[in-house]
Amino acid sequence: MPERRRRLWPTLALAAVLPLLLGAAMPSPLGTDPVKARGVLRVGLEGTYPPFNYQDAGGHLAGFEIDLAQAVAAQMGVRVEFQPAPFAGLLAALDIGRTDVVMDQITITEARKQKYAFTQPYSISGIQMIVRRGDNRFKSPADLAGRPVGVGLGTNYETWLRTNQPRAIIKTYDDDPTKYQDLRSGRIDVVLNDRLTAIDMMRRTGGVFQGAGAPFAHQEMGVAVRKDEPALVEDLNRALTNLRANGQLTKISNKWFGADVTPQTPPADLGLSLVWRSAPFLLTGALYTVGLSVFSMAIGLALGLGLALMRISGQPALSIPARVYVSAFRGTPLLVQLFLIYYGLPQFGIQLEPIPSALIGFSLNVGAYTAEILRGAIMAVDRGQWEAAAVIGMGPAQTMRRVILPQAARTALPPLGNSFISLVKDTSLAATIQVPELFRQAQLITARTFEVFAMYLSAAALYWLLSSVLAQAQGWAEARVSRHVRRR
Repeated sequence: MPERRRRLWPTLALAAVLPLLLGAAMPSPLGTDPVKARGVLRVGLEGTYPPFNYQDAGGHLAGFEIDLAQAVAAQMGVRVEFQPAPFAGLLAALDIGRTDVVMDQITITEARKQKYAFTQPYSISGIQMIVRRGDNRFKSPADLAGRPVGVGLGTNYETWLRTNQPRAIIKTYDDDPTKYQDLRSGRIDVVLNDRLTAIDMMRRTGGVFQGAGAPFAHQEMGVAVRKDEPALVEDLNRALTNLRANGQLTKISNKWFGADVTPQTPPADLGLSLVWRSAPFLLTGALYTVGLSVFSMAIGLALGLGLALMRISGQPALSIPARVYVSAFRGTPLLVQLFLIYYGLPQFGIQLEPIPSALIGFSLNVGAYTAEILRGAIMAVDRGQWEAAAVIGMGPAQTMRRVILPQAARTALPPLGNSFISLVKDTSLAATIQVPELFRQAQLITARTFEVFAMYLSAAALYWLLSSVLAQAQGWAEARVSRHVRRR
């Protein structure tokens, strides 16, 4: 086989396996939010649980969680689709993918957190005992022993009762109206429900019921999400954070309760424990960073070599386009180039996912810079090398491949190494187009925990570690290629 063909095979092999390697190097669990990709947030709720979610006189869904879900969807840039169902079936519908989230005053408990992911709390409350007007027998949960108590099937109130007051006679219901009808008729003595719901219910029923004793068992309610969709959790947390920051969350709460029943600050998650728990996400982001950098540099290097040869060809038909390309990509910000590829191309019917968009953008940008590095290195090779190669019968292509490029490589290695290190840090710009690289992961964790300094410092430390390793590798490579060079 001719020498040229033998050297071509590695390049063809790399091109063939590149997509596979890229997919293997970059796992997708923390990829783009499927809700954003679909453009619809499917929300599971009862639709019979005022004032959180219920049908108004016109048959339309209304309530605190209806307004909240619409505000969250607006923050995410999607539309909301409500899917009412009995409470006992809401989490089952979430399990099989019929809904994306459940937003129905779901209390965040340790048992539920074993199976589901939760957003930061959006309301706080407690359990309230509700009785018929004038029934003063119940002062505390201890008085529930031996009494028929109504609770929603599968709710936190049922779990609390079975755990803390098993002597109560527990009656479970699929919806709120039915259990209140039984309370009114005397079939049960007490209903356990959310304090906020109880306040609204007692106001609307005109004094038929009353609260008994003080609320107990502090509760925090959040949006339930499947555990295999962390990107959706982060997007929901970011939306809730923005709603809290701009005052809209408080405004919605005041509309339905006349007070702010939302947490004023999200739960703190401080110290080294947060960094330790966040390490898997940051390291996954670092894999994306390394993968993008390696493949972008490889593609950009091949592109840059072609551009460099076009620049020095002496043929205007080749040198002028190469010069324009280099000028365009070196003269415009990389961020703008990424936006043109990711957001601009869809207007022409070309819609790319975040990772391919970033790979193309970085490769094209790197190609422009490496073209000038390689061109300078080739021009730095003594002209006598061309003449010597011609004397022994080498053609221009053979001379370039066997004589000029090996010598130019030694000259180009230091600036190419610096470009690669810069590229590793520049991949942080891919966060702006939803690529879950290192900086993006730090952003997502910060949106949930509000620990800005700890997360960004951890990301900076990982970037520093990667850059230090690359700098050491660059030094070893420079020493390796220079070992046969005579020193004066």
